[in-house]
Amino acid sequence: MLQAIADPEDALLIATHDLAVIWMSQTMERLLGLTLHDARGADLGFVLESRLIPLLPGEEPCGSALLTALRRSEEVPHLTCPVRTVTGVRWYDYSSARLQEEPGSEPFWIVRLHDVTCKVRTENELQRCRRTASLLADAATELVGLSPDTDIYAVIARHLCALVPGATVIVSTADIRRGTLTTRAVAGDAALLAGAAEILGADMRGMTLTLPPAIRSIMLKGGIETVLGGIAEAALGQLPKEVCRRLEEYGRIGAVYCIPFTWKGEVFGSAVIFTRQGGEALDTDTVDTFRGLAAIALQRRCAETGLRENEEKFRLLAEHAQDIIYRFVYTPVLHVAYVSPSVAAITGHVPEEFYADPSLYLSIIHPDDRPKIDSLLRGDLRESATLTLRERSRDGTVIWMEHHVTPIFDDTGNLVAVEGISRNITARKRVEEQLRIRDAAIESSPTPFLIATSEGTISSANAAALEQLGYDDAAALIGRNVREFTSSSDAAEAITRALLETGSYRGEIPGRRRNGRTTTILLSARAIAGAAEQPGRIAVSFIDIGDRKRAEDELKRRARYLSVLNEVIGISVASLSLDDLLESVLLKVLPLLDVDRGAIYILDPARKKAHLRWQHGIPEAQRAQNRVLDIRHWPENLVFVAGQPWYIGRTRGIGAAAGRLLNRFDVSALACIPLLADSVVVGALYLGTRKRAAFSSDEKTILEAVGRAVGSGLLKMLLLQQLEDAHQEANLYLDILTHDIGNTENVSTLYADLLLETLEGEKALYAAKLRASIQKSIEILRSVSTIRKIHEESPALKPVDLDAVLRGEIDHVPSVPITYDGFPVTVWADELLAEVPGNLIGNAVRFGGSDVAITVRVEELDGEVLVSIEDTGPGIPDAQKEAIFHRFERGRGRATGQGLGLYIVRMLVTRYGGEVRVEDRACGRPEEGAAFRFTLRKAGAGEGI
Repeated sequence: MLQAIADPEDALLIATHDLAVIWMSQTMERLLGLTLHDARGADLGFVLESRLIPLLPGEEPCGSALLTALRRSEEVPHLTCPVRTVTGVRWYDYSSARLQEEPGSEPFWIVRLHDVTCKVRTENELQRCRRTASLLADAATELVGLSPDTDIYAVIARHLCALVPGATVIVSTADIRRGTLTTRAVAGDAALLAGAAEILGADMRGMTLTLPPAIRSIMLKGGIETVLGGIAEAALGQLPKEVCRRLEEYGRIGAVYCIPFTWKGEVFGSAVIFTRQGGEALDTDTVDTFRGLAAIALQRRCAETGLRENEEKFRLLAEHAQDIIYRFVYTPVLHVAYVSPSVAAITGHVPEEFYADPSLYLSIIHPDDRPKIDSLLRGDLRESATLTLRERSRDGTVIWMEHHVTPIFDDTGNLVAVEGISRNITARKRVEEQLRIRDAAIESSPTPFLIATSEGTISSANAAALEQLGYDDAAALIGRNVREFTSSSDAAEAITRALLETGSYRGEIPGRRRNGRTTTILLSARAIAGAAEQPGRIAVSFIDIGDRKRAEDELKRRARYLSVLNEVIGISVASLSLDDLLESVLLKVLPLLDVDRGAIYILDPARKKAHLRWQHGIPEAQRAQNRVLDIRHWPENLVFVAGQPWYIGRTRGIGAAAGRLLNRFDVSALACIPLLADSVVVGALYLGTRKRAAFSSDEKTILEAVGRAVGSGLLKMLLLQQLEDAHQEANLYLDILTHDIGNTENVSTLYADLLLETLEGEKALYAAKLRASIQKSIEILRSVSTIRKIHEESPALKPVDLDAVLRGEIDHVPSVPITYDGFPVTVWADELLAEVPGNLIGNAVRFGGSDVAITVRVEELDGEVLVSIEDTGPGIPDAQKEAIFHRFERGRGRATGQGLGLYIVRMLVTRYGGEVRVEDRACGRPEEGAAFRFTLRKAGAGEGI
């Protein structure tokens, strides 16, 4: 008994043979939470089941084992169980034994719980360490022996899952400079990963994320850190929060760790470990050890990949480079160790030819450049050098090659090999030659040319630029700024802006020579970008166009004067009224000469006074003083009588009369220009200004030309006005003739008719002659009225019934036999159409004789109507057939006539768009009568006028 309780730390319980508790140690009381007083007499099985079994975590199997043994009264020699205590889970060695103190005494049960926590933990740690060491060893072995084709990221992820059971691992490559993470491998529970992919809607492999500052700072530290924000922060804030929440719930995610892979302070990869809730804690030391192994493996993989890539790049560079890469070895015998394939494209010889014949290369060197190669072969060059050589290709073409050679010597200083790279610089040599020719052309060019830095500092100039700017020596010009040679800071700024925005400038600017003389130059500038890191330049060329500009300005000014003069002449020709002419002239001339006051005077018929007819800009006060000018006295007679222009201004020494005239118009300068027409003065143009004291010679020239042009127009207007007056007077006389005299003749006709009725014999004959004379006068007045109407009224043609007109005129002559051969037709005419057949039939009646016979025919031609009026009278000689249609012409053989009838016929037929002519009734026999024929346009065959 004493031996059984020798260890006071053990928890002991003693029961009778029938399992009634009789004693327990204080350690047991504390463990079971039960006092001896309360437990004494209780069933041992009940005590253990109610007090010990609940302290066993989860589904621990040792609880059921010890109860089964107790019920069967079986001893338990050894059973290790975890027990929850107030200080945490501890491990106990449970044992039960049935003992008998003396032979023949009653047996009893003793139950012992021996604390073996330290032992179990030590054994677990040893087991974990062995497992970890085994895992690390396996990982190191596998990482070291990985083939280049094996996915190293998947291997790292798999080993991390083995080191952290139940975790999910994501391995990524990191680019800290760009701030990105790219997923390379994902490992963990397959079902969990499948569910996560379904929630994400995408595979995480190959996903590239941007690093936020928080994760970036963690990775740059290089240590293992806990990601406090869970999946949301591990996803760099680039997944929706709801998705992150669902992933955490689905995977029962616990702690999240970020493990960067570093090498020499540089982060080139990372792993994120997602642990499970309730899972094992992360062994940071073990993971950190593996991190070092993985970093070494990744760095080696990167180095191997880089080496392979560099080897491939070098091979591709050598195989595909345009330059020739070569190595010549001189010991023990000369041979070509390597020459790149590009040698074929440049020289025409393939590499195999050089391998077969090492002296081939020496043979293609131009003889003049062979000494450079001989010097190299003798070992004269002790370090790398650049040689420019001419070589002949297979087809005989000379090519320029630039060799960068490196001689290689042995320990004794003897040349053993030459390595080099050669480049075809034939195109560059041609460009250099072109540049040399161009530079020579620029230097000899008559156009000034400069080169300046981007700040405007002149670096070179040709001879023309030196001469133009006034320099004898280029050294005195170089170093100066181009801004010094323009007198306008605005122009310099405009050039600078244009060069910055578009790279070029072209325009006219004010220039300045060394001696300060200014001129206008046409400047062209272009920005030239510098090669590589060389600064840019500005190319400038310019031409002195000062003389040309002055000539152009003079031409423009004269062209402007001529333009205004032409307009004035045009106004003079086109103006319909005198006032319109004068107003237009002033409105054109005033702005041309930049004057503010103008007046035009017209001479009265007596040529003693000049009256103000039109003015512009003259105040009322001055206008009142100058409405009428007396031209009989000086200085007005100089302008209006002598026809001389007079220019006065407020200058020293002007006369009193000139000063008074300036005061009358309130101006500082006054031009008095006579308006001349055929050397006759018809008026004068007065122009004044308060802005200056004189008119220039060019202004005087244009003003005098304007005076002549306006004078001609003014004379035309005056003549037109006189013509209009004469026309109105003639119309008055015609009105008197056609109205008053016509009434008088009508009365005379009545009296003549009365006399004929009352008189007989010879007196009656006189009365008949009187009536005939009166009738002739009536016909003359009627013809004059018709001619007037034709001249004054514009033709307004309309469709007219020709048949009705002809029949009406025939009916007017019932006493003469007239044969009519016509038909209904309409023609283009007006109410005067009847005058045409009326005159022709009347002439045939009057001049055809007492037995005359008349025929009227109508024929339809192509779009026209031909009317013929034929008579059997004396006819018209051929010499008079055209003249009879002119005014006051009569045909021979005809009795009398005033020559107006046929003139009216021709005017009317022409007015209607037709033609009229006279022919013989019988061809070739004029004595058998005349045939008057005229054409009219048929209505519908053409438009009316």
